[in-house]
Amino acid sequence: MHWLNAQPTRPSHVLLYGGDAPYAAHLRRWCRHNGVPLVVDVVDWYSPQQMRGGVLGPPYLSARLALGYHYPRCDGVIAISSYLDDYYRSRGARVLRVPPTLDVRRVPVGDDGARLGSAELTLVYAGAPGKKDLIDTMVRAVEQVNGADRRIEFRIVGPTAAQVTELVGGRTPPGVRVLGRMPQQEVPVALREADFSVLLRPEERFTRAGFPTKFCESLANGTPVIANLTSDLGSYLTDGAEGLVCRDRSVEALAETLRRALLLTAADRERMRQAARRRAVESFDFRSYAEPLGEFFDALRR
Repeated sequence: MHWLNAQPTRPSHVLLYGGDAPYAAHLRRWCRHNGVPLVVDVVDWYSPQQMRGGVLGPPYLSARLALGYHYPRCDGVIAISSYLDDYYRSRGARVLRVPPTLDVRRVPVGDDGARLGSAELTLVYAGAPGKKDLIDTMVRAVEQVNGADRRIEFRIVGPTAAQVTELVGGRTPPGVRVLGRMPQQEVPVALREADFSVLLRPEERFTRAGFPTKFCESLANGTPVIANLTSDLGSYLTDGAEGLVCRDRSVEALAETLRRALLLTAADRERMRQAARRRAVESFDFRSYAEPLGEFFDALRR
């Protein structure tokens, strides 16, 4: 709190993003003493398996105390998903739901995304899978559909070859290319070079509460998404429009969806690319939330 006390002008609001329970407690105390509204931006609900020490570990216990006790007592909550929106409203908090946002209108789309390679279908995963993204299922589904033919090329951006080998429990099959880490400015090009990005997640509390930024980034680059419906994805992903919906998280379900993707014509894919970009502009561009955010912050000062 020393930094806040040292400022020549008292802030109109304090926005808390992350931080453990003691930090939230100190910040709540400072804001209450100084008459400054405290707004917390909540983007996740951590599960024990995501944190060191598990259910009895200090990081999880601190996060649980912050999420369940301190955050509902803040003056306002910005929630990334409808799950968090419902939870904090039920606790009496003033809530504004804002999904991940980007400067979508400035993301270029064009022929630099022309599909490369000889495969009939090019897929990409870009990011850090952590405990959320089911890379092993994605790889096994591609292997199942390819069989003796290499009709699909699956490019994995982010994890190293060693990390992917560990995730899949053995060597990667033909048709899977591990590109590893690349400069951030090259990732959008990797997205645009693919026919689809792939995102598969388990149905758990932490995936219901969060919202995958990877999804928004893919649509912003005009790349449709193949995904199962976790979090609020069902509000933004219509089967056959912005991508293809996978009925569940299993290898068999993803393989079935990949076979459907292989049947699409070039015109189908182009139509889906346009729908993906259009959805991103409408739903994930930061400009769409500037006015609601301003009104939300103004209301907290009254």
